[in-house]
Amino acid sequence: MNRFRMSDVRWGAVAIGWVAALVAGLVIGLILSALFGLTTGPVTSDGEATVGGVIIGLITGFLTYVVGGYVAGSRAGVARPLNGALTAVFGIVVGILLTIILTILGVIVGLIFSGGGQGPVSGLSTFEGIGIAGGGLLGGLVLLVVNILGGYLGGRLSDSSGTQTRQTSSRVR
Repeated sequence: MNRFRMSDVRWGAVAIGWVAALVAGLVIGLILSALFGLTTGPVTSDGEATVGGVIIGLITGFLTYVVGGYVAGSRAGVARPLNGALTAVFGIVVGILLTIILTILGVIVGLIFSGGGQGPVSGLSTFEGIGIAGGGLLGGLVLLVVNILGGYLGGRLSDSSGTQTRQTSSRVR
């Protein structure tokens, strides 16, 4: 049984796998949207998520991280499934950091241009806000698990693809 160690993590390979996942996600998302005719997107005009949009999002995320995990596993050469799965974790960390930065910038810009007035969600009750946040959190966790499984599978596929890391001999001929 393989045991993974933190020393087996190749962060450069994980980052490259994540970039490959971004590119693959754009391509796969466009292809699936064209195939299933999602011209309106995954959300209705009322802000409600459509079942088809959620399913397409899960499929896109899974396939995206299969590609990213494959690239990360191939580049890492060791603990390929671990490095593949970490592409999704790397992606969520980058997403959280970008969300924090953009939220702070949005608040600052909003305060500058509104003169400190109320925001556009002033009619939203506290309980409605909690329900929306809880649904978003649950959906995000499901997507994260699906993405990690996709990255793991991609890393596992790179492990069985027959690509071997080149080992150098210490003997001089």
